[in-house]
Amino acid sequence: MAPGPPLCWRCWDDEWVLYHPASGDTHRLPAASARVLQRLEAGPATAAAIVADLAGEVEDTERPQLASFVDSALEAFARLGLVEAAAVPCP
Repeated sequence: MAPGPPLCWRCWDDEWVLYHPASGDTHRLPAASARVLQRLEAGPATAAAIVADLAGEVEDTERPQLASFVDSALEAFARLGLVEAAAVPCP
């Protein structure tokens, strides 16, 4: 997650709305995208770890597209300033 105050979430049916206090922006997200961002609120994770966490929540037919979906969601969240990549320590 990007540094700053916590996100404020609201849900109506299968649609999530979040307020990003650091930017003052409000975003509307489908449930699947919200789940990716909520996973990151729980703590840092790689895209592969998020895919593994979410794999049990999707239908078997959706699993092949899950990695691409997570990558796209992370890129979109980074552009919005909601997340930032963590530095990977060198061996």
